[in-house]
Formats: sequence, structure tokens, C-alpha cells
Amino acid sequence: MNELETMRRAQQYIEQLAQGIDPLTGQEMSEDAVLNQPRLVRCFFYVAGVLKENADRLERSDRTRTKKPEFYLTPEERSAIAVSAAPVTVSVLVQAINEAVGGGETRKKLPTTAVTAWLVEKGFLKELETAPGKRRKTVTPLAATIGILEEERQGQYGIYNSILYTADAQNFILDNMQDILDLRAASRE
Repeated sequence: MNELETMRRAQQYIEQLAQGIDPLTGQEMSEDAVLNQPRLVRCFFYVAGVLKENADRLERSDRTRTKKPEFYLTPEERSAIAVSAAPVTVSVLVQAINEAVGGGETRKKLPTTAVTAWLVEKGFLKELETAPGKRRKTVTPLAATIGILEEERQGQYGIYNSILYTADAQNFILDNMQDILDLRAASRE
């Protein structure tokens, strides 16, 4: 018996006690039975109500916690993804992919790290240690062959390098999505 079933059974037993019924035999208890005293009956009704609320809450959370399948991309969904003509960051590309497949409603979202880990694995990006425990990605010479470029930008905290993906690079990533997903699955095993 799982936790929800145990809670529902306890609720049923307490409700029967509150109604003056022996939950084990199903027989009505005598008027002078200790468990039939008004103070205990009120307590039984209260406890039954608390058990019902908690069981209902547990049941609702079990329904909302249903495990979503891992991210996948069908050919139809792939063709529906609008590739940006202007170079975009990987997070913008991944957001467009996730929105095209339902925004995480029916399956897990594709994480940005799945794409960048694959690009590192294939030699298009490399990781640099900028300080102890701090890492950032940068492009390799191979990146230019598929349309990945690095651009210096001015931000709120100073100058930084942004990695941008042209339409060619976006299509390359989409065309290799299954390989990206396979690498992600292998790294999780």
C-alpha cells in the first residue's frame, strides 16, 4: 500500500469511529462505549478532515508530478522552427526550439548545455578556465566553417565576448539534433 492509500484507509477508519462504527467489524458501537464519547467523536471528525485534506493534496501533487518524457524533435517540428536570419545566441536558438515543441508542456525542455556540450565535443567550441572554478566557452577555427562567430560586446559590467550562431550554424545544430540528444543521453548514464 502506498502513502496515499494508507492515508485514505486511515481516514476511512477515523470517519467510521466518528460515526460510532467499529472499523474492524463494521458493527455499531454501544452508546456507552469509550470511543463514542462526544469529545472523542469531535476529535475523530477533526482528524478525519485533516487526513482528507492531506490525502487530497498528495493526490493533486502526484498528478502534477507526472514524469515528462525526455526532449525529442520530430521532423515536422524541425521544419516548423524558424531560423533567424540575424545571428543569435545559443539561448535564443534553444528557446525557439523549445517553443516550437510546446514550451515544455508535453516533454522536458532542451537545455542550452546539451547543445554547447555537443559543440565542445565536436571541436567547434572549447572551454577556457578564466579563474579558479570559472569557465567560459570560446570558438575554435572549426567554428567558422559552420557559421559560429564570436563578437566583443559592451555590457553593464564591461566588455565581454558573445558567441553568435548564423542561420547556417542554427540549421547545422537543428540537422544534428539527434546526435546532440544521443550525447546528452550517454553523458547521463
